[in-house]
Amino acid sequence: MKFQTILLALIAALLGGCANLGSSRLPESAAYIKLVGLSSPKLIVRTPELRSKTSGLELGGVVVMAFGANTTEHTHLTISFYDQAEQILQSAEVDFAPRKLNSYRRSLIHRGHYKFPIASLPPGTIRIEVRAHE
Repeated sequence: MKFQTILLALIAALLGGCANLGSSRLPESAAYIKLVGLSSPKLIVRTPELRSKTSGLELGGVVVMAFGANTTEHTHLTISFYDQAEQILQSAEVDFAPRKLNSYRRSLIHRGHYKFPIASLPPGTIRIEVRAHE
């Protein structure tokens, strides 16, 4: 009995370690950046994630249709990089896919996803904001 418990714990530890083999750490310049998602009346923006890729960084995340909204087709996202003085250093628009979401939670098109490649962060960036607009 004791042997089986130890073996199970060892297998769980090994599998848990394997899950982190493909992930890489963020560079020091990006490790402490605050990530903020700002929703609109039609679209809920979940907290974005910053990932390290071979070509630089990638900002990505998930959006869902807000309760009571009739469509998300004319909604887009604006990604803004802010400095310590709350000034916008850089801003860009990005779309999510699929464009037309529905509010039925078990549907395949309940969530939209976006990805934004970042070749290099604007110097002085302390916050990245993803805001939904109609």
